[in-house]
Amino acid sequence: MLQWQDVDLDRGIITVREAKNQKQRVTPMDASLIKTLEYYRRMTVCEKICVNYLFESDHNYGKPFQRNAFYTWFMRVVEKAGIIYSKNSICDRGGPHPHSLRHTFTFKSFLKSESDGKRFEDYAPFLAAYLGHDSPVETEEYLRSNHTVYRQSHQRVNAAIGSLFPEVDFNEE
Repeated sequence: MLQWQDVDLDRGIITVREAKNQKQRVTPMDASLIKTLEYYRRMTVCEKICVNYLFESDHNYGKPFQRNAFYTWFMRVVEKAGIIYSKNSICDRGGPHPHSLRHTFTFKSFLKSESDGKRFEDYAPFLAAYLGHDSPVETEEYLRSNHTVYRQSHQRVNAAIGSLFPEVDFNEE
């Protein structure tokens, strides 16, 4: 649960204490997010709400939302948007889910860096660290999975990372 003590508006970083796979990491903030959080902090101080946590439950004063609250909200938005999906396999998560936002962020970062003329090999370690991945290989998996969603960009993703992580045949002698 994100607490105000984890947000350093002066240095522009957030310490995420319980991230994916129970990892902790320091995440830089964009200037627009810093500005938004400065405004939000001023508002919460004036209203005497969200004193400890950035987002506190309106049902349980001073306590954070339950862990599944965002998932519940996200799925309501999907439903209200009329997004219909079906599970195609046991591994299929059944359509959009909050974790999809991480994949979308990763892919959009790839496209932005590509349009800025940066090579994947040069920025992949930074993106991996930002996402809390132990190595760029995990980040590369996000890009490989997204090509099914963004079919038009598959060739660009494959051209950038196809030779970076060669396939390994464990059956070779």
